[in-house]
Amino acid sequence: MLKRIGPAIHADHSKITSEGAVVAIRDAGFPKPFPWELEYNCPVHENWNIVHTGRLIPECHAIYVCNDNCLRGVIMTADEMNGQSQFSAVMPNERDSINGRLEQVTIDGVSRIIDRLPVRPRAVQVFLVCMHHFVGADERYIFKTLRERYPDIFFMQCWMDPIMQKVAKTPEQKQRYQMMLPVQPLKEDPHHVNVLGDDLRLPETSDVARLLSAHGIQIRQVQDCKTYDEYVGMGDGWLTLVRSPLAVYGVKRLSDSSGRPYLYLNVPMTYDAIRLGLLELMKLVYLHEHKDPALATAEVDAFVEKESCACDAAFLALKERLGDTPVVLDYLGCVRPLSTARLLLSHGIHVTKVYADAFDPIEEEDALWLKKHAPELLIASTNHPKARYVAPVERGREGNVLAIGPKAAFFENTPYFVNQIESNGDWGFDGIKKLIEHMKQAFVEEKEPEELVPLKGLGWENCVE
Repeated sequence: MLKRIGPAIHADHSKITSEGAVVAIRDAGFPKPFPWELEYNCPVHENWNIVHTGRLIPECHAIYVCNDNCLRGVIMTADEMNGQSQFSAVMPNERDSINGRLEQVTIDGVSRIIDRLPVRPRAVQVFLVCMHHFVGADERYIFKTLRERYPDIFFMQCWMDPIMQKVAKTPEQKQRYQMMLPVQPLKEDPHHVNVLGDDLRLPETSDVARLLSAHGIQIRQVQDCKTYDEYVGMGDGWLTLVRSPLAVYGVKRLSDSSGRPYLYLNVPMTYDAIRLGLLELMKLVYLHEHKDPALATAEVDAFVEKESCACDAAFLALKERLGDTPVVLDYLGCVRPLSTARLLLSHGIHVTKVYADAFDPIEEEDALWLKKHAPELLIASTNHPKARYVAPVERGREGNVLAIGPKAAFFENTPYFVNQIESNGDWGFDGIKKLIEHMKQAFVEEKEPEELVPLKGLGWENCVE
């Protein structure tokens, strides 16, 4: 059994049921199958947080203005990443927070840090926090003053305010938008397309990269930038692509201000949805090349026919290996968990459970398909308080369980799992083929979930090397 973070509790939980924490998809509401109430935070931390994401920009320094109690987790993350040199903190005390001086304390604290840094940063992410909301601090005044003091530094207005998580834009959405602002429009290069707002690099083997390459178009990503000037130079891209739902808000605002198009490629997992995404992309390419966009259909359809046949063959081999092995997956491992479940079920893979607490509205069609074709599929909460006690009781089923994603591995307590987050950065048919290979490998190679899933920021080191 996995060790659990927190005090030992010796109460008898044998009579606790899964009622309220698990629901069959036929009875599940959409997009919220569970109400927002008291939540359990399981010790699975492989997803990225604002510290990991902020480190993607080279020559950028992060400053958190926060009391020490809340700052502990951020400091631990920075230490685990060996990122102490790119991280600083201003820690106001209680008196600073209630005597009307929080703005000045913030400004002076940030200024002292900048003046003492051994190397002048090109950009600084300043994170304000919940207490700035509580006391009504003037955010505009803070950043106006900082920009006047340091005109050579690009300041990004970031937030670490979980109190606003479900009533406004999340801290992740705000940060990703601010990170995009240095990429202002430059003279267009017809051979450059940008990918912005994603944690993980889009592989060169992806459907998107291969189709664009055939037209002489290169994809550039923040993960490939070694200097701040290279990052700013992405402003010559004529099109911006984004895969993360957390980044769409920022990319849309950037597109509105620049007048240049963007495309949300939402990591589809069904063949038809992939085709539609590729067709939308290639129509933009043909228009940019001053060609009839209708001509894109033939190119995309030929690509889809070839790739779908390869995926079908790979699924046959996967089915032969797995047999009727139960497969479970979670929202951390799969950007679109319902679409992924639909794909696997439609190819004979025995998917029994999806771990998720809410769904992106874009998955509504997949939810309807699952309600009709797999009504017994279980949706299990990862946040419900009962998850802490019910999960161990439900373990121990006969045979192996194959999991996709760290939370699914944790709750099922299985050593057979695909250890990935955010669909591993993959997209389209290329992503499907890679997932199949990862599943085949995970089915025969044991891992230790207790050792792996508590580690923060899976794959971060590969994006900043």
